[in-house]
Amino acid sequence: MRGAEGGGERVPKIKLPIKKPRGDARLIIPPIGFLFCVFAFLVFYLIATEIRSARVILEDRATQTASGLLESYHASAEDNFGPSDSHILAFGLYKQNGELIARFGAAPPWSRPAPDGDRQFIYDSGKRTLTLLRPLGAKGSHRAERASSPGAAHRWPVGSLYMTLDSGEYYAKLYALRAISILAPIVTLMIGALFIFLVLNNLKYRDSAEKRERLAFLGESARTLVHEIRNPLGSIRLLVGVLRRRFPAGEVPEIEAIEEETRRLDLLVRRISEFLKNPAGSPARVDLANFLRDFASKHAESLVLENAEEGATVLFDPELLRSVLENLVRNASESYPDEAEARDVAMSLSLHGEAAVVVIDDRGKGIADALKGKIYDPFFTDKPQGSGIGLPLARRFVEAAGGSLELQSRKGGGTEASIVLPLAEER
Repeated sequence: MRGAEGGGERVPKIKLPIKKPRGDARLIIPPIGFLFCVFAFLVFYLIATEIRSARVILEDRATQTASGLLESYHASAEDNFGPSDSHILAFGLYKQNGELIARFGAAPPWSRPAPDGDRQFIYDSGKRTLTLLRPLGAKGSHRAERASSPGAAHRWPVGSLYMTLDSGEYYAKLYALRAISILAPIVTLMIGALFIFLVLNNLKYRDSAEKRERLAFLGESARTLVHEIRNPLGSIRLLVGVLRRRFPAGEVPEIEAIEEETRRLDLLVRRISEFLKNPAGSPARVDLANFLRDFASKHAESLVLENAEEGATVLFDPELLRSVLENLVRNASESYPDEAEARDVAMSLSLHGEAAVVVIDDRGKGIADALKGKIYDPFFTDKPQGSGIGLPLARRFVEAAGGSLELQSRKGGGTEASIVLPLAEER
């Protein structure tokens, strides 16, 4: 099938207002979602880095404070020693064997010395404290020699240092950062989800607004077409009446053909007028299998009914359904090149759950990629004598019956038109 085709009659061309092409905004949603995920991960990473940084700063502060206390002890008399920093809760100096040399606050009277050259940091989240256990001096070192001299044991000890700091500020910051590390990515993702939801809602609204605009323009254009068709149609009926009076019934078969086509065209005009008011028409229970067999028998030269599964009853205006099928079959037949000898068009009916599916296949030229987004636009056609109203009307009739009409290219060439209709409830 080629484009949206509604018949072979030449009609006045009506063009939709020209719109600047715009890219599908849905394509930006995956990148935006990815960026929000990256941002959430970056926030989490920065917070984790800040937590590690706060820990390093606290341990460095503890090490410097311990060094300052040790120097203060060296420079002071033993009985006058005492730290002035209120954050220091306990401080102790111990010999190599763990015997106490000097103590302040809650430092233990005996200490297990840390391995030489190894510092230990002990965190107590319950008490919000940090305890540093640090080795001092080494055997054979200059300080060890001074420590072994009389009266210098408390000045240059060879053993270990014990110190406990109040780390309430660190733990307060730690808990705040942990809470933020949990909430920030969640909030970021929630904002991202909200943003995507708003974008999709906006796109849905814009699509709906554009659809309403197209339907409004279709209605106005259809009124113009109805007016343009009715005038010559009236003249044709008058001329047919004159011919009837001149020639007896059955003498000129072409007159009956003209009358039949005139009635069909008049019916189409009335149906378009009804579409402007009510696209559903007058729905009735239709046995699709029988309906399609009858339809195929009247189009035997151009249509083959391959399969018609029984039990498919739908609610559809029979005349509108016939108009939909005629449009699709005609489009399928006209999609073949002019020089083609065979114009095979196949139709089938099958049941899928609570829906009936009518498929019309052809092996024509198919739908060009450049036209796939335009074939449902009113008055768009790539045929010299096409009106471009047939397919939009057919789709509108099907949707008014609660179904859907879709066209897609077939493998190996050609087009497949699928009509999906809900089954009618049993009486």
